[in-house]
Amino acid sequence: MKGSCVTIVCFIMSCLFWFSPHPARAGDTGEMKDRIDFIQQRLDRGTQTAKLWQYSWMTVHTAGTLLSATSAIE
Repeated sequence: MKGSCVTIVCFIMSCLFWFSPHPARAGDTGEMKDRIDFIQQRLDRGTQTAKLWQYSWMTVHTAGTLLSATSAIE
């Protein structure tokens, strides 16, 4: 009983720490903006490749669904 209570308390404390907001330090705002800009540029640059990847898998899944449906009908 005592061990499970300690485990629950530790879990709650870790959740409170993990999900609590951590304010940015005052000197990091310029660096943070640079990081966000870098990530945004990378995401924008990879958009065409990501769409190609998405549409290829969507085609594969659609073909699989149609194959399964025709197999179920027969």
